[in-house]
Amino acid sequence: MAVYSTQNIAAVILAGGNSRRMNGRAKGLVELCGKPMLQHVLDATAPQVEQCVLSVNLDPSLFSGFGLECIADRNNTAVGPLGGIFSAMNYLKEHSMNTEWMLSVPTDCPFVPQNLSESLWRKAKHDGAPAVFASNRAGDHYLCALWSTSLADALEYQLNQDDLSARHFLRACNASRCEFTEGAFDPFFNVNNEEDLRAAEKILDTISHPLAHTSSNPNP
Repeated sequence: MAVYSTQNIAAVILAGGNSRRMNGRAKGLVELCGKPMLQHVLDATAPQVEQCVLSVNLDPSLFSGFGLECIADRNNTAVGPLGGIFSAMNYLKEHSMNTEWMLSVPTDCPFVPQNLSESLWRKAKHDGAPAVFASNRAGDHYLCALWSTSLADALEYQLNQDDLSARHFLRACNASRCEFTEGAFDPFFNVNNEEDLRAAEKILDTISHPLAHTSSNPNP
């Protein structure tokens, strides 16, 4: 069995959305139980990888307190999460020569499983897949995924076709699906609006951080 190591694995936290349903506030900076939502995501993600970067399309100085390299979409033009994944992958290929895999996590997923990176990596190794995305009974989570950095050229090709769908890309490259079980709540819960924020606060008040488990499932 392959031995998992955080070496050669980086992560991009996707914080490039315009947050219309949060009154235009950057989701990562919205406070959740006393600290920014981005900090919750970073606390869960950083121990799983060698380094983290941040995909943003706002003023990078807004995120200066997190100590992360801020990566804008190519040509400073927002083209959705897939564009952020591509730009981060290119940055890592240029600045971190040994990075083989990149984990992507949205900034509005404060309960990301603590074994997300390892579970996706093991699934990739088992299936020989170039990418793996998380799934549970709530559905598929295409932005909670592990990507081989060798996919950069294929990503660029799809973006040049004006196809910004992460789902389309993952299916086209024969990505695998990694099934996660859950306990009292969905570990991939998204905070999209004020109501979700209140729900997330209740979860944090009553339940410790989840450790999800996985089982192998066929490709999507």
